[in-house]
Amino acid sequence: MNYFNNLWNSFMTGIPNILVAIIYLIIAFIVALIAKKIIMGILHASGAEKLLERTGIKDEKTGKSTEFIGKLVFLIVFLLFLPAVLVRLGMNNVGTPITNVVESVIGFLPRFIAAALILYIGVYVAEVIKQLVKALLKGIGLDKIQKRLGVEASDQNTFAGVIAGIVYVFILIPVFIAALQVLGLDAVVVPATILLTQVFSYVPRIFVAVVLLLVGYQLANLLAPVVESLLVSVGAYKLTDKVFAASSVNTTSFSISKVIGQIVRWLIMIIFFIEAVNLLNLAILTNIGNLILMYLPFVVSAIIIMGGGIVLASWVEQWIIKHSPKQKAIALIAKVFIVILAVFMTLSQLGFAESIVNLAFVIILTGASLAFAIAFGVGGRDFAANRLRKLEKKIDDVPETHYTPDSPLNRPE
Repeated sequence: MNYFNNLWNSFMTGIPNILVAIIYLIIAFIVALIAKKIIMGILHASGAEKLLERTGIKDEKTGKSTEFIGKLVFLIVFLLFLPAVLVRLGMNNVGTPITNVVESVIGFLPRFIAAALILYIGVYVAEVIKQLVKALLKGIGLDKIQKRLGVEASDQNTFAGVIAGIVYVFILIPVFIAALQVLGLDAVVVPATILLTQVFSYVPRIFVAVVLLLVGYQLANLLAPVVESLLVSVGAYKLTDKVFAASSVNTTSFSISKVIGQIVRWLIMIIFFIEAVNLLNLAILTNIGNLILMYLPFVVSAIIIMGGGIVLASWVEQWIIKHSPKQKAIALIAKVFIVILAVFMTLSQLGFAESIVNLAFVIILTGASLAFAIAFGVGGRDFAANRLRKLEKKIDDVPETHYTPDSPLNRPE
């Protein structure tokens, strides 16, 4: 009987605690619901819903990011009241760890809110600067360079769009690092800060290199037409017409002034490109650039040799045809021989396996000489026999001189 009395007394004494716990749960539910509505309203009003949708965080039922954030806020607020409910029910062993977790979450919540604000403001500022940079680069005509190069791209893949995207990323990187630092994640912040410092140390060099490339491009486009016009003014096109007058080359489509103008254009662009690479202070690219710069004189001299060989071959062909119209085959042979000689001299100047090139030239020259000798011997056999017969006849017709004592040659002086 005493057992039932004690049980009844315990139940009656626990009723107030149960009622208080139920009241706590009701209050927790109402407060959590109000907090959810407030947060969702703020997200809708600030336009952060689009930003949250980019992260891919969505509610499974509604498919909305704001609904997911609202449920998360509801759960956090409800958990804040849960330890008090457990303590009222006498579940201290369960309530104490939950209380510690809730206190940790509450202590971390201001950092999380600060990090979220930093990210939101940083993304907004980066987006504004991205649009400004893109509009500025379009205004100075950067995309026209891409059209001149014949590269078709969408609005995001234009030069202005790509550079604006790079600026956007460079702004977001320190924003993310600042947010992580606010969260106290030093294990990520320290190496990321070192990496960011190294990256930003290259930004001025990259900027100067890009400016140098743009200056080189504009300078090449400015000087190439000037060189071409100068060559036209001194009559370079007349030289082309004279040299290729007897050949089948269409001089209206081929102009030596245009060729030299394009060579000047590309030489200027290559030189500025190499200097831009050197500014980046990357050892491998710098060595490659220096090798290219050292090789350029050989390329220029090779172009001059090859061009001079073609001009000389065409001039020799024209000269032979002009003085001996029936000797077109000889003119063609002479032209081909000069062009082959120019090709071998060009390859030797470029340093392409000089021993092999020289050996091949000697073999071809020897073969051509032997072929000429054999052809002359076979084709001119009758001619040579006729000439030998005439020579023999002349020798036979010469009178013999006999020795006599009275010859004037034998008289003493």
